[in-house]
Amino acid sequence: MPPLWSPRDGAAPTNATYEHEIVAERGGHLDPQQVEALIAGQPTSFDSPREQVVYELASALTTPRVVPTGLYRRARDLLGDAGIVGVAVRLGWFTMVCMTLGAFDVPANAEGLDQ
Repeated sequence: MPPLWSPRDGAAPTNATYEHEIVAERGGHLDPQQVEALIAGQPTSFDSPREQVVYELASALTTPRVVPTGLYRRARDLLGDAGIVGVAVRLGWFTMVCMTLGAFDVPANAEGLDQ
């Protein structure tokens, strides 16, 4: 299965404060405006049809709505059943991590605890 996110050349400089912003901008190669839109729950778009369908699928799964039939069919055509499972699992894991970090207001420069 090909990667869900196709990498882009070069990472934009970041003014991000929290780790998820830095990961999205540098590791995910997203524009800072896209990251801001994602965090604010505002719509954004991607040039790649695969990235766009992953974004739309993730948006539908994280709102109190169901995945529309047309979106499900496009996702299945572009990602396959295993790809849809991959999006759902990654989204669940990332949501859990974000909620935990958000609950403790953990900034990007936080250091781990000594064990």
